[in-house]
Amino acid sequence: MANVIKHQANIATAAVGKIVDPKDAEAILKEDKADYILVGRAHLNNSGWLNHAARELGVSNVWANQYERGQRAF
Repeated sequence: MANVIKHQANIATAAVGKIVDPKDAEAILKEDKADYILVGRAHLNNSGWLNHAARELGVSNVWANQYERGQRAF
């Protein structure tokens, strides 16, 4: 639905709902189906989901200085 609204109304849209696989989220963005991905369920299940997604997609994380020492846990 985000895809239809995005292209017919020409406004920024977000994809939501059961997006738990980082590769699915990346595909939605690359295929221009939405401008944003809202990940709720995956974050509730795993608070480190964003770090997991970055690792799976081969993206290096940039950490705030205050979190540098704790990053090994992710």
